[in-house]
Amino acid sequence: MFSNERFTDIDIEKLDARELQELSVKLSVRLREMFDSEPDNAESEEHEAWEDEHEELEDLIDDIFDRLDELE
Repeated sequence: MFSNERFTDIDIEKLDARELQELSVKLSVRLREMFDSEPDNAESEEHEAWEDEHEELEDLIDDIFDRLDELE
């Protein structure tokens, strides 16, 4: 697995704008790091796990930006 840290338990509705911005930076850094660690074999279970985490992070970052827009 690529990360022991999962972000599915984060309730972005409870975070203020500053916390959301900090979290978006952290998640964006993690996403960039993932590009360097993408498994070569696209058919492997390892790659599937990588794809799942990558998609999860992208979705959460999108949700954070949506929430920041709501707070403005």
